[in-house]
Amino acid sequence: MIYGSSLFTPEGVDKAFAAGLKKALGEDALCFSVDTKGGKVATKGWKDSVDLTPEEAVTWLEDYCSAFLYTHVDTEGTMRGFPLDVAAVLRSTTARHLIVAGGIRERAEVDALDAMGVDAVAGMAVYSGALDA
Repeated sequence: MIYGSSLFTPEGVDKAFAAGLKKALGEDALCFSVDTKGGKVATKGWKDSVDLTPEEAVTWLEDYCSAFLYTHVDTEGTMRGFPLDVAAVLRSTTARHLIVAGGIRERAEVDALDAMGVDAVAGMAVYSGALDA
């Protein structure tokens, strides 16, 4: 299961909600979604934000889940490239399974992410055939 916006309130991370999910479902069943826009955690369909960086969100939440799905909203669906520096920072922030999405355009990015120990979601690059090249 993936949980995103419900984990965040205007004040920050809802650790009580995260703890409740962990208790009910078990940490291994949980992949928490952390989406960012303009460097801050995006919520409510990417329309609102919380004053947290993705690194802060991951740090607060990693005791409650087994994985994170990070979406870089600024490049989502654009095929302009995923910011590998962001993936490197997040990889150094958590030992949990990390999956990233948002702007991947070519196989070299997927390979670079894999070398960091990060999995990738490559939507438009797959649909457009860019990864076939």
